Amino acid sequence: MHDSQPVSNGENINNETPGGSCPSTIKVFGILNIIFGVMGFCGAIAGIISVLFLEWASQNPNLSETVNQQMSEGHLLFLQIMMFPAFAFAILLFICGLGLLQKKEWGRKGSIIYGVLGILQSVINAVGTTLLNANAEQILTAYFGGIINIAFSVCILYFLSRQNVVLALKNKHQ
Repeated sequence: MHDSQPVSNGENINNETPGGSCPSTIKVFGILNIIFGVMGFCGAIAGIISVLFLEWASQNPNLSETVNQQMSEGHLLFLQIMMFPAFAFAILLFICGLGLLQKKEWGRKGSIIYGVLGILQSVINAVGTTLLNANAEQILTAYFGGIINIAFSVCILYFLSRQNVVLALKNKHQ
């Protein structure tokens, strides 16, 4: 044990928490990653079902006019393409959450990868929806979802890149 002076956040100058335990950030983001991963997975499944239904409805002579008023063919194709990364990112987030709860370094690294990809996905989704859709409600929905995802992704990047978290997970492997 080191004889270190405590600092204001309950950790000492060697980035250790009292009793040598891991920073609570690891557990918090492990739980949040699992929750948001499950929500993202359910949302991706619902989105896939919705897009498949819209694709079917756009081919149906009785419904195609109604679907085309709500959504262009280009936007429908864009949504179909964006479902794959959304599904994969939800699974990545869930798995990384499990890794963080097990105090594994790969959970932190995978979460950081998700953080970067999540920001990129949100920007692409907002730009694509704006360019391919004239429906203001759908555009605002894309922006709102993107803002939430970007905020969470930035929190992941900030908190899981802090020195005390990096050192705590590296020390678990020694």
